[in-house]
Amino acid sequence: MKKILIILLSTVGLFGCMRKKSAEEKFWDWFSDHSQKISAVEDLSDTRLQKLLDLLSKHLHDYCEGLVFEIGYDKETKTFELVVSADGNKALFPAVERLVYAAPPVGQWKITAFRQPKGRNYTLQYNGYHFDSDKVFFIPISDADNSVPIDIEVVYPDYEEENRNTFLGGTFLLLDALLGEKSTELDLAYINVSKQSDIVGDCKYYSLSMLKNYIDSRKKSVD
Repeated sequence: MKKILIILLSTVGLFGCMRKKSAEEKFWDWFSDHSQKISAVEDLSDTRLQKLLDLLSKHLHDYCEGLVFEIGYDKETKTFELVVSADGNKALFPAVERLVYAAPPVGQWKITAFRQPKGRNYTLQYNGYHFDSDKVFFIPISDADNSVPIDIEVVYPDYEEENRNTFLGGTFLLLDALLGEKSTELDLAYINVSKQSDIVGDCKYYSLSMLKNYIDSRKKSVD
């Protein structure tokens, strides 16, 4: 009877050890196995590298459809960075946070949740237009209280209604670079683009480069 009991207990213990892996663990198992190959970019052909990146995208989508990634490299620290992004979809933020929180140490890789701010000043080219955060202004639509999120109107001196989608697209890229992905989605409730008026009037114009400071100051006043 004792032998049977011991066998039963051993079997239960064995199956207890065979715990089903979480979706996060499955992704990181794959990434850990392939991280060195991905980081050896100089030794890979463009075709081979693209296949690895396609596989990375597939495994990320297996974990959660809609997530995207960016890979960076810091020459000073010789560190690679994997940025896991919800691509601006607020509903997917928890999935990003769960995955990055579950990340194990992976060699020379830094794992980051969400696209991060790239600095206070940023310029980019988009659909033939030049966007410069120092030369673009925003107007808080409601400045009566200091609540966050806020509504803003982003104004351009060369705005053209027929190219509205281009101005909207360039504006969102600028905001993403200035605030980071998470702040852009959580701290801005409404964003509109329009032509900058020649008459300032009572409107308060702020350089888009100052938007992060403006949001931070409102948060502090609420605290």
